[in-house]
Amino acid sequence: MIRKLTVIALMSWSSLVLAGDAAVAMKPVTSFGYLDTDKDARISPHEAKVDYVVREEFERADVDKDGFLSKEEFATLSRS
Repeated sequence: MIRKLTVIALMSWSSLVLAGDAAVAMKPVTSFGYLDTDKDARISPHEAKVDYVVREEFERADVDKDGFLSKEEFATLSRS
C-alpha cells in the first residue's frame, strides 16, 4: 500500500513540474538584446526563431507590419 501512494505522489509531482515547465515555455525567455544578433535595434523573423513564443507570435506582435519587431513590439510579448 505504501508503494502505491509513493507512485501516485511521484506521478502527481511530475505533472506539476511539467505543467510548470509548459507555463514558463509560453513566455519569451530570451531578451531583446540576445535575439537582436545584428544589433540593428529590431528583431527579424530569422532572429526570432531562437525563441518559441517570439517565433509563434511574431506576426501578431509586428503591429506596423514592417517585418521586424521593435523593442516596443517585443515588450508586448514579454507581458503576455
